[in-house]
Amino acid sequence: MLIQKWQITLKTDKTLKKKVHLIIEIFFTILLELKKCIFKGKKDLDQSVSFFLLTYYVILIMDQKLQELTNKLFEEGVVKGNQEAERIISEATQKAKEIIENANNEANKIIANAGKKSEELTKNTQSELQLASEQIVTALQQEVTNLVNGKIVEEAVKPATNDVNFIQQLILTAVQNWATKQDLLVVVSDSDKKAVEDFFASTAKQLLDKGVKIESANNIKAGFQIGPVDGSYKVSFTQDDFINFFKEFIRPKVVELLYGKK
Repeated sequence: MLIQKWQITLKTDKTLKKKVHLIIEIFFTILLELKKCIFKGKKDLDQSVSFFLLTYYVILIMDQKLQELTNKLFEEGVVKGNQEAERIISEATQKAKEIIENANNEANKIIANAGKKSEELTKNTQSELQLASEQIVTALQQEVTNLVNGKIVEEAVKPATNDVNFIQQLILTAVQNWATKQDLLVVVSDSDKKAVEDFFASTAKQLLDKGVKIESANNIKAGFQIGPVDGSYKVSFTQDDFINFFKEFIRPKVVELLYGKK
């Protein structure tokens, strides 16, 4: 029973603490056996001593084997632990390299995209600024052209159209050269009506007798309008008409003089 119990324990207990407990238990068992032999006789005592010696020898062998097994397990554990640690470190190092490489690639991509967007933004901004500056210059040139053109035309046209004698001669020429035989209506400014009527009464009364009528309108500052009495159409020669006509007529020449281009 003792040998069988020791063999079972040898297979199951593998730590130093359990080995000490096993040895103590075996010695207690031996002491109990010796006690029994003392009361039974010398023969049993001799057998018990022999059993004790055998058991002690087996314990020594067991201790040596356990020590060898412990050392072997320790060495294997250390080797495996070192190998596992190296594997973990290697995997972690590789993973860290991959993370750093991915991070660098992503950073480079972000920087490249930011640079590209910055170039596009700069290019678009420059294009918009150039277009805006061109529009401003064009608008400024048009404004300057209009001011100069208007100044030139108004200074030439206004004195002529404000000259009632000049307007009277224009009306007379227009009436005399009117192609149709219709009765005509001449519309002048309120300030010129009396002078025009007196002029026609003294100079071209026969035209008045033929149906030429003279009236005034508040919307005419200077100049005149002429057309059939029935109002089917009219031709305008007011001061504003002359100004607009001559503005368009001399505008190309003004642009050429100001900016050197046609």
